[in-house]
Amino acid sequence: TYVWMDADTWLQDPAGLRWLMAASAYADLAGIPTVHRSYVFREHDMTWLVRRYEMAFGRTIAMKLMQHSYMNSGVFASSARSPLWKKFAARFQAALDRWQGDFLSDQAVLNAVSQLDGITTEQLPAQANWICHLARPVWDPRRRLFCAPSMPFEPLMILHNTFNAKQDRHPVRSL
Repeated sequence: TYVWMDADTWLQDPAGLRWLMAASAYADLAGIPTVHRSYVFREHDMTWLVRRYEMAFGRTIAMKLMQHSYMNSGVFASSARSPLWKKFAARFQAALDRWQGDFLSDQAVLNAVSQLDGITTEQLPAQANWICHLARPVWDPRRRLFCAPSMPFEPLMILHNTFNAKQDRHPVRSL
């Protein structure tokens, strides 16, 4: 099993890795849809996503993909024998062949493969890849953990520094 974690992720709880490994045994792809009741999507978040889909696949497929929650490609797992890899390579090459943009998003390709190519996906909760620019985590000093910013303040397993200004300090609320 391959587990991918972007360099801007932080593993707070090893259970996040165990969940990814276990989930990849049940499906071709273990991923985390970008869905949580605390997440706030701004216009630029959605514009960025639809633009990447359009550049890779055209307007028709982009609109079809926008009907689904997207999986952030910064944290996922897949078995070495999964059909994901060949399907991803084929879609990525096709996207490269038609590409006209600033950069090709592997996230767009991963979502196209997961939504359109018949692979099975095991979806883990947001705690396994917390998207920090959509909802800043809170600090629980008693448990000494970063948590989701709404009741019941569930502990996060993997935090993903998706802020545009990655080198900046971002204040967090303490419980």
